[in-house]
Formats: sequence, structure tokens, C-alpha cells
Amino acid sequence: MMWNKALCGPRRRSGRRWASLAGAVALGAAGLVTVPAAAPAYAASVPCNDAALVTAVAGVAATGGSLSLASGCTYTLTAADNPDNGLAVITGSVSITGNGATIVRSSTAPSFRIFEIGSGGTLSLTGLTLRGGSVTGQGGGVLVNGGGTLNSSRNRFIENTATSDGGAISVLASGTSTSSADVYTDNVSGLHGGAVNSEGTSTLTNAAVTGNRAVEGGGVNNDTGTSNITITGSAFSRNIVNGSTGDGAGADFDGGTVKISNSAFSLNTTTRTTTAGFAGAIYNDANLTVTGSSVNRNTLTTAGSGAQGGGFYNDGTLTLVNSTVNRNSVNGTADNDSGGIYNDGTLVLQRSAVNENTVANGAAGGIFNNGGSVTATDSSVRDNTSSAAPGGISSTNTSVTLSSTSVTGNQPTNCVGSPVPIAGCVG
Repeated sequence: MMWNKALCGPRRRSGRRWASLAGAVALGAAGLVTVPAAAPAYAASVPCNDAALVTAVAGVAATGGSLSLASGCTYTLTAADNPDNGLAVITGSVSITGNGATIVRSSTAPSFRIFEIGSGGTLSLTGLTLRGGSVTGQGGGVLVNGGGTLNSSRNRFIENTATSDGGAISVLASGTSTSSADVYTDNVSGLHGGAVNSEGTSTLTNAAVTGNRAVEGGGVNNDTGTSNITITGSAFSRNIVNGSTGDGAGADFDGGTVKISNSAFSLNTTTRTTTAGFAGAIYNDANLTVTGSSVNRNTLTTAGSGAQGGGFYNDGTLTLVNSTVNRNSVNGTADNDSGGIYNDGTLVLQRSAVNENTVANGAAGGIFNNGGSVTATDSSVRDNTSSAAPGGISSTNTSVTLSSTSVTGNQPTNCVGSPVPIAGCVG
């Protein structure tokens, strides 16, 4: 019989088809059948209806699934779905695409957070605003329990509050949070981390952290030696610590390993209503490495004396690489130290600048080393000002090493007046 190309198609393609089928049979006989890749999970559309959202989340919370919210819709939660949470606790793998929608707790509703992620649960959020969560406890917007995972991208966390830790997000030990291109604004914590508190593993990339408040860590806080935080390409500005205690309006790192790169901390304010106060921008008692970043124009103020560290207060290990600590200020009635960096631990500067910082009613506009160690290489401590000498670097021990580092233009002196002379520093 003659092959009819018009009716049956090219013989070559038919041959390949039969060859493929034959191969599949052979693989099957050998117990090696290849399973086709699964199709992308279907995202169920959630209409712009408050009850529909509650029902939809409850339907996927344990079993997993994908939801797509109505574009630009505001879903208002008026009651808790379960104790402390407006929506069902996530224990499966759940993905929610916000499409610019907002989930908000009603201002007249009782206190509850928006989401909680249980052990083994994964919640992925994209293009959504979480607003007005309020909880007695941790995580006003989202609580990530140990073994839980939050993946957040292009979301906004606004005006969430927690009486304890993490106004917007709290990550407990062994929990994981990844934040990309998110915005954190006006969140409030009664204790630690106005925006984010982490005792697990947290990553912030291209985040904007602005106007958040806490007792410690107005922007971000970690509280354990096992936590790890990585911050990249992010901006922390106008965050606030205000009260009789508290430190680090931008961030407070109390342990673990922290890496900051290509980020900016500016215009953060720590205000103590009593004596003593630490870190206008960053309090560090961790292993902290800062690369290609700026800590500029932050302010520490106390109502009494003993304000220390307009930019940094370091009680751990702080390494600055290609970074600036400039134009920070310390204000108090007496005995203040270090507009730039107050060091009680190990401080390493590489190709970095501590310039134009100021101290009112105290000494060491640039760096005050109180029993720690300072190693500065290819760096500058320049044009800092204090009311008492020295204006550049002051140290209580001989553990200050300057290599190819300029200490110039500081007022009233560069290093003269330091309790212990600084080798290699003139004036």
C-alpha cells in the first residue's frame, strides 16, 4: 500500500513516535518508567468576599494548595478563626498570590494576628498587604513556629502590633523566613523587633524597613546565639526605640551570625528617658559582618548621662568592609561617648570610614574603645567632633592597631587625651 503523506503525515515523525513508545515499553519492563513532570498547581480564585477568604484558607491550610485573591480587594477579618489567628493555621504547603489585595483585621475586632505557620507548614505570599494584625504575644502579622517556613515576596506589612516580639513577623527557633522586596512600615513590638524578630533563620533582600518601633531593635531584632540573619540591599530608616530601656533603633543583634551587605541604616533614633543608652542605629552582641553599607545620620539621646554609640554599640565581633559610619550623633547631659562606634568587643575596619560624627557632653566623636580591640586598615577616622578630648579615637587599653589609616581633622584633638595613647595617631 502506498503511504499517503497528505493523510497520514510524514513517515519520519511516525517512526519517532513508535520508537518512543517502544522505548517506554522497554523502560516499563525494566521497572524504570519515567513519570511526567506534574503540571503547575491550580490556583483557586477567591472572590472579593471576607467569608470566602476565611473558607478558602481553611480549605488548603492543612492539605496544601494555591489561592489567587481578587485584584485590589480588601478582605476584612472581624473575628478570629482560632485562638490568636484571623485565618487557619498553616501546616501544609500553601501559596497565596495577592494581586494587590489587602488582608486587614477590623479595628473593632478583638486582638488576633493574621497568619500562623505551624511546624512543617510553608506559606508563600506574593503581592499582598497584611495590615492591622494585633496579638498578645509574638508576631502581629505572621508567627513562624519552629519547623515552619515563610516565603514572602513583594508584600507590605503595615501597622501590625505584638505585645511581645515581632510587630510584623516573629520567627521562632528552627523557623525560617525569606523576605524579598517587602515593605515594613509602622509596625510596633512591645519588646523586640518592631518589624521582624528572629530566633531562627531569616533573610531580608531589597526590603524597606521604615518607621517601626520596639523596646529593642526598632527595625529588626534577634535574641539567640543560634539565629542567623542575612540582610542584602535593604534600607532601614526612621525606626524608633523610645523608653526607659532599649537599644538599637535600626537593629539589635544579641547573638548568632549576622551578615549585612549593600544596605543603608539612616535617620534611626534611640531615645532613653533615663540615664544611659546604647546604639542609635545598631546594637551588636553577635558575629556581625557589614559590607558595602552605610550607617549614617542616626541619633542616640538620653535624658541623663551615659549615651554610647550613635552609629554602633559593639559588644560582640563587628567587621566593617567598604562601609561608612558617618554623621551620627550622641546627646546627653554628661559622660557620653562615641558618635560613631562604641566598642566593648572586637572591631575590625577594612577600607571603611568613621567620619563627621559628633558627641555632646563627652569624648570620642569617632571611636571609643572600652577594653576591646580595634584593628583599622586602609580606613579613615576624620572630622569627628566631641566636647571633650579626644575627638577622634579614645581607648582604655593598648589594643588599637592602625594600618594605613588616617586619623585627621578631629576636634578638639585626634587622639590626645585618650586614657591610653594610641600608637600611630598624631594630634
